[in-house]
Amino acid sequence: MKNFQIRFYNFYAFYAFLTNRRKQLWLNFNPGISGKIWFAIFKLFFSKNMIEVLEENEAKIKIRNSIFLFRNPKNAEKFKQAQKLSWKENEEEKHRLYGEALGYPEFAVSDFLELLEERKKDNAEPVKAGDRLAFSSLNYGYEGFVFKPENLSKIINWSKEQKIPQKDAKIQIYNFQIGRFQSLSKNEIKELLESKNPLKTSEKIAKNRE
Repeated sequence: MKNFQIRFYNFYAFYAFLTNRRKQLWLNFNPGISGKIWFAIFKLFFSKNMIEVLEENEAKIKIRNSIFLFRNPKNAEKFKQAQKLSWKENEEEKHRLYGEALGYPEFAVSDFLELLEERKKDNAEPVKAGDRLAFSSLNYGYEGFVFKPENLSKIINWSKEQKIPQKDAKIQIYNFQIGRFQSLSKNEIKELLESKNPLKTSEKIAKNRE
């Protein structure tokens, strides 16, 4: 069943959704036969607040189906509003609505929009070293969202409020050398939490990875 793209960690995310520990859920399916079967099953049982998103590559070939499940109809409506907006004309509002619909903390959504605005002012220059961290917990359906280093303690408190076990939560920093996020060590997280200037400390950590 290699076409079935509910990976092992998504099983835990789905379980978190079923047990009401997660209010929203994002699952991915490849467009093969088995993927279509599982998609039909989800559609049968969760059609009320389920939204389908079909991804295509530049050649307009279907890559995968994504489904978004929402317990709260208002979140589903926000997601639909975001879908209708143009990336070119309403980029910030689109990001904001998606973030709110998917249950990201308000301060993280604000952080992302501020970082987006800063990049525009810098004429889309490369991301500044250490200016952003990311939170992810695949077992609970969070594939990763960005926040500022100074809000690290808020993220940790928020994840505890969501009853996400700390062993299932990852705090990451962008590694410019390889062009992707990497997990911070416990010592690096401690250093950031104790720092009087988290942005400077985050910049130092990021540059040490170059």
